[in-house]
Amino acid sequence: MNPTPSETLAAIAALIVLFALAIYFGLRVRKKNFAENLDLHAADIWPQLQDSASNFSDLLYGVWQDFSSTEVGMIVRDCRDQKVGKIVYRMIARQGCVAIETPNGIFETDSLPTLRESLSLRPANDGSQSLCDFTRLAGGTYRFDAKSFGILESKPPRGLRIAPVFSYTLNGNPVGASRHIGGWSDRGRMLVLPQQLPLPIRIFVLAVQRQRA
Repeated sequence: MNPTPSETLAAIAALIVLFALAIYFGLRVRKKNFAENLDLHAADIWPQLQDSASNFSDLLYGVWQDFSSTEVGMIVRDCRDQKVGKIVYRMIARQGCVAIETPNGIFETDSLPTLRESLSLRPANDGSQSLCDFTRLAGGTYRFDAKSFGILESKPPRGLRIAPVFSYTLNGNPVGASRHIGGWSDRGRMLVLPQQLPLPIRIFVLAVQRQRA
């Protein structure tokens, strides 16, 4: 038996209402989760990395936040839970696709026209000066050319893990690690790198960890 036009319209209206309710409650849950992220503290998340032979004093962590209807990112804090920066991901832009705000100024990343995934960090007002270049190598190795400081590299660990720890070397020497905050849930990213590396570079490395599990 074919539905009448009025029955068809009623069914469409019901679907629209259900879709609107799903969006509404989804946004409420998202807002609640992001509010809870701000309640995280360095001492709460440190046990997830403390077995990686890293220094607590070098910890940076970013928790997910919505900044606008088109921008999402992370509030970045240090081991004392002090805000030291902000990461904003711009979904559509190629130039300035990630903005990094620090007490030392604002920085942006540009996608480089290479066969491999590559990003370059620069001051927001100076497109000619690159502070650090990122390239994702074959096999999932993350490589950062930190210019005068040397080469940071991180190879993915073997095996499958819910929240793997990614170790970092600087010029071949172990210096730190990163992983996502949480287990099945993704509440942000945490990173330990020596403070001899400038804060904008360390936050840049933290920002790129978004692409990892």
